[in-house]
Amino acid sequence: MFEQIEEYNIQMSGEIHSPEGMRVFINNIDGENIGYTNIIGFQHAIDLSRDLKTFLENEDHIFDNDTSVYQYGLFVNDKFRRQGWGDKLKSECDKIVKDNGFKYITNIVSCDNNASQGLMGKRGYNKYKTNGVKDLLYFEI
Repeated sequence: MFEQIEEYNIQMSGEIHSPEGMRVFINNIDGENIGYTNIIGFQHAIDLSRDLKTFLENEDHIFDNDTSVYQYGLFVNDKFRRQGWGDKLKSECDKIVKDNGFKYITNIVSCDNNASQGLMGKRGYNKYKTNGVKDLLYFEI
């Protein structure tokens, strides 16, 4: 029998449907912060993000406050970059979003941000819309 040893801990602060949303932290087993990201309910996300509002205004779309969240601000501290931590943090966020009954996770990523574009592609995100500078991406849980 093998015992799985977690190499990290997840901490959450806030509530998804609050105006500030939820911040999700990933820390190593010594408690050192590796990185964080934010998840917010869709209605508050539209109020928060001018880009999201612009992408979706005057358009029927599949996203709403009951089925969708917006994830933004993925950050990994310099010394932990290029080690897969962003992917682990996104995986943990996927679990949180799924456990809270949502269907879609949305993100906005700069077209020239190769690292984030690569991570999102690897994770199965689809492009919903682009303005040539930024892409609105989504993932169906």
